[in-house]
Amino acid sequence: MPKAFPEGWASLRAGSRELIRRLCTKFVLLGSYLPGPVGPAVVGRVIEESFGQRLVTAGHTIRSRYEATRPFDPLSNGRDVPPIEVFIPCVLKDLPTLRLAIEGARLGSRNPISRFVVCAPQRHVAAISTEVGAAAFVIAEEEVQSPGVVALVDRIVPPERRNWVVQQLLKLGYVAQSRSQGVLVIDADTVLLRQRTWLADGCQLLAISREMHVPYRDHVRTWLGDRVADSNVSFVTHHQLMQPGAVRAMLSCGSGSDRLKAEDSAAIDVGLRCWLGAADFSLASALSEYHSYGAWLTFSQPKQTARCSWGNVEPRRLDASAEFDELRIATLRSEYPEATSVTFHSWKRGSYSLGSSDLSFGRLDCHLRVASDVPPED
Repeated sequence: MPKAFPEGWASLRAGSRELIRRLCTKFVLLGSYLPGPVGPAVVGRVIEESFGQRLVTAGHTIRSRYEATRPFDPLSNGRDVPPIEVFIPCVLKDLPTLRLAIEGARLGSRNPISRFVVCAPQRHVAAISTEVGAAAFVIAEEEVQSPGVVALVDRIVPPERRNWVVQQLLKLGYVAQSRSQGVLVIDADTVLLRQRTWLADGCQLLAISREMHVPYRDHVRTWLGDRVADSNVSFVTHHQLMQPGAVRAMLSCGSGSDRLKAEDSAAIDVGLRCWLGAADFSLASALSEYHSYGAWLTFSQPKQTARCSWGNVEPRRLDASAEFDELRIATLRSEYPEATSVTFHSWKRGSYSLGSSDLSFGRLDCHLRVASDVPPED
């Protein structure tokens, strides 16, 4: 007869498993505070390989914890707070949220705003100018994008992804040509809810995301090399402060050219074409301007970068654009008191509602419904 286990053995084994689970959870929490190559992603892999099971959801929860524990406004005590520009690319479908995006940018910056710039296709400029009035200066895409870059887009980018890629090129192209110390780039469907200090004392805020879309990192690796791509976080946050000098240095490195200046439009175009050419467009979402910039800045200026929490939330339902017309920043702040921004994705605009979201802060077991890194086809 098989040897009988002592009474209570089963409960002892169960207790041991529970102890191991708790220790692993503490290990994950510790990893969420570690930056760099020994940070959350590595800790998650160690646990997964050691115990043969996923104690957290595919690294997403680890990144969520890491992002949620970053400070909200780490540059709030900065003394030298220079003026910055705000740049928002948009098309007609963004009109319902454009007013809110502009207002959110105005209220969401401790840095003085030197000017608001909205960039749209030439055929949309008149309608958008009428909509925004004196709140922003509206320019045509053709003033930012060169024919050479447009021709390359038309040649290598699938038609269903063209507008999405053009929006990214506009952001990098405008910032590279700016003479401002910083440009706060914001997607037209994203509304900032809280004030932050974006640039102070030579250091810039860099928001990090919970998502990780591997092709974005692969694109950076192809374009700038392994050292720049070696980041275990995502920077796809639907808004980001970009320093023109840093963008020009990034494009210069990616194209192998001399250090660019704002007036070097031809060389900037070469840099943009190299950035575009490094992408694998057999993939639905092959590159990200936000992730490229964040990875470059982390590599090139780590001591002049202050990582901050993202805290973005995606409401579920707004049935009509008329509801956007009546919406106010104060309402969004009241509905989402812990969120720092709200994103109303245009492809879901008929299915949003206020007052409901799966966003959860500060819990290891949170499951977040957030704005995804990977938009569907246009």
